[in-house]
Amino acid sequence: AACEGSKSDTVKATTALSKVVDVSVDNVQGNNVTLSWQENPNAQKYAVYVYSDSKKEYVEKAVTEDAYATVTGLKYNKEYTFAVKAVAIKNETEVYSDFSDSVGAVTAYPVPENIKVSDVKSASYKLSWSAIPEATGYKVYRLKKDSYELIATVSNNNYIVGSLGFGQIDSYKITAVYTEGSKKYESNYSEEVIAAMTPAMVKNLKATPYTETVKLTWSEVENADCYNIYLLEGEKYVLIDTVTGTSCKIQELVPGMEYKFYIRAYIRLTNSTVKGSMTYVSVTTKPKKVETLSVSGVGTTY
Repeated sequence: AACEGSKSDTVKATTALSKVVDVSVDNVQGNNVTLSWQENPNAQKYAVYVYSDSKKEYVEKAVTEDAYATVTGLKYNKEYTFAVKAVAIKNETEVYSDFSDSVGAVTAYPVPENIKVSDVKSASYKLSWSAIPEATGYKVYRLKKDSYELIATVSNNNYIVGSLGFGQIDSYKITAVYTEGSKKYESNYSEEVIAAMTPAMVKNLKATPYTETVKLTWSEVENADCYNIYLLEGEKYVLIDTVTGTSCKIQELVPGMEYKFYIRAYIRLTNSTVKGSMTYVSVTTKPKKVETLSVSGVGTTY
């Protein structure tokens, strides 16, 4: 009989190679599914399979030398069943284990990412996010009480939120819309982004002077987390204190000197702060009292 093929050719065979165990779904990112399993010490590599509904059998989708693999290029919003085989090479023959126990995963549509807040103006700001090529639109949701309420459907990857008040704080989530034939599908929510309007200007700022001290008081600003107090020195605003309450005592001042103090409110967010406009008050510290020396019973004789 003639010999066909070269010595480097391999042949698939089945043996008692133990099957892969502990297969699990580690991550589903859009239409990509990452699986992992317990390493088989007798395997040189692993074959990852996806069950085909049309073929009624498992189809090989990936081969890896690691105890994990990411299956890519799957359809969105579809349930899949996966299984793994261990592969060993013995005498130039590929030996495959039986299928592992199967695991299932449902792919998802890509979710909007990198949501940012910008262009904060007197009554509006801009929400923007990374565009998704497959998406045909986006939906913007705002938290109202305990649930998110749809406020806009847009075709571009940005939206200007208007009619906002000073210091207003809101939470948003974005979804992407996908069109398949005559049907539309919506992704899961994006991560939450919190946005804040500029806090109102501090009102009722008053200064009570003492000899070397000035006490500042003001009315609370809605949603403000803290207040920065500045001293005007020449043309520079020098930060001298940050407080969370509505009063501040400034010490070690010069008696009889005029000072101009500025204050503004801040709202602290997770990764940023929003500051209000500054307001100021001028004040002169009280002069020191001049002590007089009283001398009595002193006479002069010539």
